[in-house]
Amino acid sequence: MMNTAERIEGNKGVVSRAIAEVVSEGNFDLLGELYAEEFVHHRGTSEDLIGSGAFRAWMEQVHAGFPDFEATEEFSLCEDDLVASRVTYTGTHDGEFMAIPATGKHATVTGTTINRVEDGRIVERWPATAFLGLLRQVGAVDTPEH
Repeated sequence: MMNTAERIEGNKGVVSRAIAEVVSEGNFDLLGELYAEEFVHHRGTSEDLIGSGAFRAWMEQVHAGFPDFEATEEFSLCEDDLVASRVTYTGTHDGEFMAIPATGKHATVTGTTINRVEDGRIVERWPATAFLGLLRQVGAVDTPEH
């Protein structure tokens, strides 16, 4: 049986691996190992993604739109089964993304993601990313004049 410190470090490790290997590198073969089958990606502004298959489809769209996509975990904090990570996302918009034709523009956005880990797998994810900033950087949304 793990003590609290071991469980916290284990939970942080699962999330760090998921960010580095699944989200950043696109190693979708690890979905079953790192994410629960009933995983829920709470998007807030649009419909939740339910199931690791739906999350995979979303990440495939991201990687198709930004072939050089990278996600870098800057740091993480963990309390019990919740892991909060500060993440920087970068990529060049060289493919269609969300019906937006490729612009060839590079984008960098940051965000904080909270993941809930249960039995060594991520069961829920709540991202808060500067998505509007991404759309502005690739030219899909006008930047207001000041």
